[in-house]
Order: sequence, then structure tokens, then C-alpha cells
Amino acid sequence: MNSEYLIVHHSLLPEFCHKIVEINQKLHSGEFENISAATKATGISRSTYYKYKDRIFTPAKGQTERKAALSLNVRHQPGNLSRVLNLLGEHQISVLTISQSLPIAEVAAVLMTVDVSSADAPLETVLADLAQQPGVHQPQLLSVE
Repeated sequence: MNSEYLIVHHSLLPEFCHKIVEINQKLHSGEFENISAATKATGISRSTYYKYKDRIFTPAKGQTERKAALSLNVRHQPGNLSRVLNLLGEHQISVLTISQSLPIAEVAAVLMTVDVSSADAPLETVLADLAQQPGVHQPQLLSVE
């Protein structure tokens, strides 16, 4: 899991955090036409807005998916990729996208976007399980959304 993010109650946050969320929502809805007008109307500096705008957000309403990007190398042998997909399925992880390169030196790079919202194990455990699969090398978590 990505431990760089925390979920906290809004009452614990300083006022500028609430204003950044407000600005983002009003910019998206078109209520503010630009960031200068938005920061002036809410009373925070543009530098504060730019410093935190990509780090403060609210969860999307109705969001049911939690996505993760995975990378791994798979030896070019029948059944290796199938075992990876079966293992993900065993952990209740759905594959959203998959891209495999042409094998070079009998190894193909695989990039996957997966839905981990129903996963029955932490991603660290899933990656460790993938690393134990024959023909699978260097499984990595690239990002989590």
C-alpha cells in the first residue's frame, strides 16, 4: 500500500486545505474562470494553491474502483501470463488493461492496470505472490489511485 497518503477528517486540517478543495471544485464547475480569481476570492495565495493543488482532494462520489498500475517481466513460455492472471483473480483483482511487449531474449514486459477495490490481500502480498510464480520476474507496483 502507498503509505504517503492518509485519510483524515476535515476538521483536523488547516483552513487553506478546505479552500484548495473549494477552488478545485469551483474551477471544475466554471464558477471561477482562472486560478488568480479563485485564490483572490478565497483569500489564499497563488503559491499556496500551486504548492498543494495536486496533493489535496476529496474522494470522488460514487467511486467504486481503486486502480493500481503494475509492471512485471514474463518469460516467453506457454502458461506464464495465464498464471499471473489466475493469481490476480484468486486475490479478487480485476484486470482493466494489459499491454505486453514483444519478447526480447525470451522475456516480455507486461504493464497492467488493475482494480484492487475488492482485493483480499495487501498489494505487497500480491506482488510477493507474483514474484514466486515460475517465469515471472520483477513485479512492481508503479502507482495506486
